[in-house]
Amino acid sequence: RRRSLGRLFERDGAGFVVDEMTLRRSERLARRDLDRVILERWHGGAVPRTGSVETSVWRNFWRQVLELSGANPYDADSLTTVVLGVTRPASSWNQVDAATLRTLEWLTGHGYRLGIISNSNGSLLAHLATAGLAKHFEIILDSAEVGVEKPHPEIFREALIRAGGVEAARALYVGDVYAIDVLGAAGVGMHALLFDPLGQWDAVSLPAGAPPCRTLRSLSELTTILS
Repeated sequence: RRRSLGRLFERDGAGFVVDEMTLRRSERLARRDLDRVILERWHGGAVPRTGSVETSVWRNFWRQVLELSGANPYDADSLTTVVLGVTRPASSWNQVDAATLRTLEWLTGHGYRLGIISNSNGSLLAHLATAGLAKHFEIILDSAEVGVEKPHPEIFREALIRAGGVEAARALYVGDVYAIDVLGAAGVGMHALLFDPLGQWDAVSLPAGAPPCRTLRSLSELTTILS
């Protein structure tokens, strides 16, 4: 996805070409503010069922990512609109790591029931099928179809219901954005892990009272943790 964004900026004549690693580092830095904003809303009891991330938070997040990556501030607004259009559909995530497939096969082979909870636009199931991943998951929740987005607790509760009423304390959720994934899952009593492939997560940036979390550099670490 990040490489395709770099080509997009170059093709559209925005005067901004960026390599994948620069985007990764800028994204990680911007996530600190993303976490802070959502946590403030969470503690204030002001997390809407839907629309909170896309309309008021993601736009500021991506603008910060672009400027940290070297975008001209005068072009940032128009570029942010382009990025939101590219990244919102599930199909923008088109690279599957070999370790992911091995881990999914290990999990299902050891009797774990798998599900996905995603803030998407209704294209999640079709995209997972195209990528060869849908067959590994018993439950697939697309926020556009459910009518509620992470980190609102209702979408996590819905996943537990669809799993047959599984107790939250017996469920483990893995996500890559602390304030959307870890906070949302922990809010309903699920265990949660933060996927942090670059190892840049800094818990010190969290405000007091935020739930702690353990990080993963690779999904393959799940085999050791669950063993």
